[in-house]
Amino acid sequence: MSLDEVVEILNRILDNQDAILKILSEGQFKPMSQQVEQTQLGSPKTWQQALEEKNIDVNLLDWTQDESNIMPKKWMGDLWGEVNETLRSFGYTWVKDGKESHWSASGQPMML
Repeated sequence: MSLDEVVEILNRILDNQDAILKILSEGQFKPMSQQVEQTQLGSPKTWQQALEEKNIDVNLLDWTQDESNIMPKKWMGDLWGEVNETLRSFGYTWVKDGKESHWSASGQPMML
């Protein structure tokens, strides 16, 4: 990530700081395990349900108790792209870390 990209992200945060503070002060912030994606019908679902709807077995993944990190149990091949797309819609980012690569809610490598 370039310095210009970092500056742009920080500027966006500063531009939205009032909205961010309002969300935090009103207790609207929820841990990842409680965050849900809204379907077109308006019914909430979890990332696990979203994967199951795409016929992807969640047993291919491990996750931390707080669901802040999700790890593939083995090489996912062509499924990786669809899993990545689904998890990104729930706020996760892929952290490249060799055999320890995983999706993270914070975007940071796991601390073991």
